[in-house]
Amino acid sequence: MARLPRLNLPNVPQYIVQRGNNQQVTFVEADDYVVYLEKLKYYAREYEVKIHASVLITNHVYLLA
Repeated sequence: MARLPRLNLPNVPQYIVQRGNNQQVTFVEADDYVVYLEKLKYYAREYEVKIHASVLITNHVYLLA
């Protein structure tokens, strides 16, 4: 069953979990983390999203945005 749309209120942080497909590894080498963080920083600025916290683990990411 598909998830219901997220309630999105202005200026209210969202807890976001992003997982690899079937819990597969998404970060293999140290450079993978660097590229992900660079893109996260770029797109957060592009779409005016503040990233308050992030945790990158080999097969998933936690964000407070």
